[in-house]
Amino acid sequence: MAQDDHPNSSTNERQPLLNHQATDSGEGGDSRDLVSFHDGDGENPRQWSIHKKMVNVFIIALMSILSPLASSMFTPGIEQIADSLATNKETVIGCTTGFVIMLGIGPLFLAPLSETFGRRVGVLLSLHAAADPKCA
Repeated sequence: MAQDDHPNSSTNERQPLLNHQATDSGEGGDSRDLVSFHDGDGENPRQWSIHKKMVNVFIIALMSILSPLASSMFTPGIEQIADSLATNKETVIGCTTGFVIMLGIGPLFLAPLSETFGRRVGVLLSLHAAADPKCA
């Protein structure tokens, strides 16, 4: 069956993919509701102005470049950092390596916790850790 022949297919971007079908089969399936928007709803990303869309793309791109930047920006000064902390160069490189490894591993643990307990708990715990002098 061709895509155009399918009764649920549409080239209209506003058409939801699942057409509000029930997602729970009664056997422990997914019972979440689909997000729907009304015409003229300012929260609908498909109705945002091009400026608002580009600002969002810029913010996401900026966030994605900050992690590698933070791990590599002090690499030229590793020897000076080691001297000022009275340690050797390998220790400073080890700290940077640990930071980069945790940038990759951290989301593997934090994403499921965020989905289970909500984002508010994760944000509050990270703010507490950042504000607590014993944790920082």
